Amino acid sequence: MPIALQQQLTALETWALANRHDSKWDAVKFWSLKIPAIVVSAGSGVSAYFKLDSLAVVAGAVASLCVLIDALNPGGALRNAHLRAFNELRILQERMKSEIGMAGRSSPP
Repeated sequence: MPIALQQQLTALETWALANRHDSKWDAVKFWSLKIPAIVVSAGSGVSAYFKLDSLAVVAGAVASLCVLIDALNPGGALRNAHLRAFNELRILQERMKSEIGMAGRSSPP
């Protein structure tokens, strides 16, 4: 395989791995405030049921704060874009490898 092609494949691999990392990080950012809001909201309802009013009020306030922060600064919106870029870069790498392999086989002796 020519050196220029190897360097190009290495650059594509680096780019693909960066996109996969960004995709995972975006998923963490997406759920980082949603999961606590869901759990604390449920805890607020349970606390109200058991007449723990002050705990229910605090839990409701915390849930509201999580939702407010998430609405003002939404995170993780690019997860699918990063994941798609990762997959398309991998497809491109495989096409390049297969085409260089076919070109090597079809050349005259």
